[in-house]
Amino acid sequence: MGGIKKREAPAKFEPGFLKNMDRRTEAARLLRERYFDLADDLGGIETLSGIKAGLLEQFVFLEHTLSRFASDMAATEDPAVYAAIQGRWTQAVNAYSGIATKLGLEKVAKEIDLKAYVAGKIG
Repeated sequence: MGGIKKREAPAKFEPGFLKNMDRRTEAARLLRERYFDLADDLGGIETLSGIKAGLLEQFVFLEHTLSRFASDMAATEDPAVYAAIQGRWTQAVNAYSGIATKLGLEKVAKEIDLKAYVAGKIG
């Protein structure tokens, strides 16, 4: 059936990783919250194409990965390990920046349904 849900984000990106995480965990809640907050910034989840939704999932994963790399760099005292992590961090920043450019860097206003607004369901 559904299988076992993951408690943490995977080490490597897997499409659908947010759906495969145990929603009861803090990690899943934070990542899903970030995904939907950013989707709102892009005009709402319902306005995203499948491609943009996939890019957004990769963006959230990279954000999480960058945070993990920063923690790993702060925790190590070995210059070689630091340099290796920093190289991976730099590559991830470049990918993150590229996806941000594709998604758009500006907030997009949500379209509001006039009937729902008048009925008091919105705003």
